[in-house]
Amino acid sequence: MTSNGYNNAAFDDYVLGSLNPFSAIFSEREAKVTSYSIEGEILEPLRFSGTVISGTEEPPISVGSPSILDTSSPTELFAGMTTLHSMTLLNSMLLSSQFANAVRAQPFALEVFSDGTLYATDPQFSDIADFMNRMLIQHVGDASKGTAGNGMLDALGLLLPAACCDYR
Repeated sequence: MTSNGYNNAAFDDYVLGSLNPFSAIFSEREAKVTSYSIEGEILEPLRFSGTVISGTEEPPISVGSPSILDTSSPTELFAGMTTLHSMTLLNSMLLSSQFANAVRAQPFALEVFSDGTLYATDPQFSDIADFMNRMLIQHVGDASKGTAGNGMLDALGLLLPAACCDYR
């Protein structure tokens, strides 16, 4: 960063302090972090003491059972674990208890929402918001467009149990 002309003394102190095992800077900041995750997501096996920055680690959020992880195919299991790593899904489940409860009641809804032939796009290859991102944006609003949130995830959560069926 310095080679690009960027200098921030507070950040430099933080980085240098975090390298010093006797410095309290990192541990003071770490204690203020809260960690959230979805049960079964791809990074879950890597989460243990020493590998996460977490002052408070909340229990992983369940997506219900059966789930997209109930498969004997290693390829499908990897795809399901990757789908569960979605920050959009995590944020949606944290923001709307109605949506989270509906997903747990109809866990195959996630399979439908993440199906690239139906509603999903790969954010690594597309700038087009997929179904889950559109629902989240409508729920919280879009400040760049001056639109207020409309509680879309809550509404979807109320409708999903009646509208969704066993996808498999």
